[in-house]
Amino acid sequence: MREVSKAALGFTTALVVSFLSGCSYFYRSSVPPEKVPDGKTASEYYDLGVQYKGAGWTEQSRESMKRAIQLGQGQDIAVKAKRYLETKLPRDPAPEDAVHLNIKGFNSRIFNKDEAEKVWLECIKKYPRFEWAYSNLGSLYVDEEKYSQAEEYLNKALEINPSYVNAWLHLAECKRKEKDFDAAQSCIKKALALDPDDPVAKLEKAAEDLRSKQ
Repeated sequence: MREVSKAALGFTTALVVSFLSGCSYFYRSSVPPEKVPDGKTASEYYDLGVQYKGAGWTEQSRESMKRAIQLGQGQDIAVKAKRYLETKLPRDPAPEDAVHLNIKGFNSRIFNKDEAEKVWLECIKKYPRFEWAYSNLGSLYVDEEKYSQAEEYLNKALEINPSYVNAWLHLAECKRKEKDFDAAQSCIKKALALDPDDPVAKLEKAAEDLRSKQ
């Protein structure tokens, strides 16, 4: 029973990394307004920023987090928003076309991985400083067991933005599938050092801790 539990946890973790740590563009049950509204509290702007990021709208998310930081000075919410801004969003402002291409790639991945690969490669060619495209393409290659290609693109994402937690988590998944568990654990530790509250990183760490006790 213990071995079954470990296998189940590993499978669950892989699913979480593949879907929750990415950008959930196809979950549109609560689409935020296209323009960041005025008159919100710091906490409301933080929540709105998370919604924008989930919709793939990077710059609205960035603006919301900046407002949360400004309004929440001296409060925990400002620290939380600053961390989110640094670890979850692109380091540089993303052009609208780059955002649209990335969303298109993510949505294509559900049914047509070849099309997703094509779209992300196009995005990278046009916007070589947009780390989300590298990270998502790397994650796709992990799923396809193309580990050397996955590492190439994930390392490029981290070269652009060493604080991008999702890229660290995708790289951890790649290392785990290559059975390099020490390297996977190292990637998870780096993700948690950047954001100790990241739920996916916490689940990853639990899975790795359990695996190390085998």
